[in-house]
Amino acid sequence: RRRPGDDPVFVVALHGVSKLRQQLVSYPTAYNVFLERHNLVPRYCRIDHSMDKKSERARVLKERNALSPTKRAELNSALCRFLGSFLDTVEVQTIGAFLPIGSEPDISQVLKRWLSADSNREVFLPVTEGKIMRFAFWDTARPLKIGRFNVPEPTSDIYFEPPLLLVPCIAINKGGYRLGYGAGYYDRYLSACAEKPFTVGICFSEFCSLDFEAQSFDAKLNAVISDKGFSRF
Repeated sequence: RRRPGDDPVFVVALHGVSKLRQQLVSYPTAYNVFLERHNLVPRYCRIDHSMDKKSERARVLKERNALSPTKRAELNSALCRFLGSFLDTVEVQTIGAFLPIGSEPDISQVLKRWLSADSNREVFLPVTEGKIMRFAFWDTARPLKIGRFNVPEPTSDIYFEPPLLLVPCIAINKGGYRLGYGAGYYDRYLSACAEKPFTVGICFSEFCSLDFEAQSFDAKLNAVISDKGFSRF
């Protein structure tokens, strides 16, 4: 009988899904996906969902980056319409948001319009220091600095925990868990909040409702806004 390291032969046992999380050696992701799909689990192995998320992140980013300018503009325009309608209904005067990097949805004009409609409104943007993320006041009249991962950050030293967060997502699964860039900033931030904010994932619809599995430290979103509309989890 061969052990898991004896490629290419694998000893497979018919175990239930509850066995997947046993503290055993993990297989490469490609085998994990096949085995889980067919409810087959190697006797000396568990599925490594962190690897599943890593491969899914790479796949989705590749597809999102490959969107044509016309298609991206179409999706972004629809998403921004739904986001604008959502923000028109909220009662809070302060929100946490983000400015785009790479192929992320660009919601900056929606945020500026929301701010201009009421002088009491404020937007805070994420800034990182080491492994810590906080939200700093965004003065639209002042230039931004480029922070870690090329993220645009305010230069303000006024920090706040907004009651509503618009959260950038590479993808979202069917349970409402987000796939980010893997650094864990939002998960750590949300776990440390004195009062948990209402979190809304911002994501193009074709990358919503995917099948990757969340991990124990992942924070669940309350809702999502995509080019298809608003929905709660």
